[in-house]
Amino acid sequence: MSEQKINIPKLGIFLGVVAAVASGLLAAVNVQTKPQIEKNAALKKEEAMNQVLPPFKKLVSLEKAIDGATFSVALDENNVPVGIAGVAEQEGFSGPVEVMVGLNPDGTIRKVLVTKQTETPGLGTVITDRKIQKTINDLFHPTELVGLPPNQYLDQYETATSETTWTVTKDGGDIDAKTGATITSRAVCAAVSKVYKAYNGHSDEILKGAE
Repeated sequence: MSEQKINIPKLGIFLGVVAAVASGLLAAVNVQTKPQIEKNAALKKEEAMNQVLPPFKKLVSLEKAIDGATFSVALDENNVPVGIAGVAEQEGFSGPVEVMVGLNPDGTIRKVLVTKQTETPGLGTVITDRKIQKTINDLFHPTELVGLPPNQYLDQYETATSETTWTVTKDGGDIDAKTGATITSRAVCAAVSKVYKAYNGHSDEILKGAE
């Protein structure tokens, strides 16, 4: 039985055409889906800001990052700052952890929200997620939740001050970490610290940028 010879040049051309067509299709899909992806990301960011900031009339986002954090200033109807949202990220256990921190104009922390993470479910996510915890009592006496669901690891930052040592207790600091999720705890702590220190070190510049 004669062996069938493979025409290498023709095979190369065929594979090249297939690769080109596949690349073209992927590019076309990306062009079509990119606007929707960007729109969804913008809506998610807006929702997060509404959760960490007080009611506001206008939001001014500063283009330049300051010490690793980006800021948006919330203004009332008289263009007076009522709150600041700062965003920073730090590498966690499974990837970057992005944190949004709501600040009062005086630099104190209102709320902390993790906006992006890929941490281990049941361990790292205990640090990052805000989920409504139901009890048996809630089944018989349901109450409407006002504001963000509590998270003891995120809520502790609301009492932070200029005297706070911004590391987890395991490293000699003031921030409580969850056993088994120390890396995630460190990542959240470092990201919140970036925002807090950047704002409190450059508050005049940030607030002036919103004028």
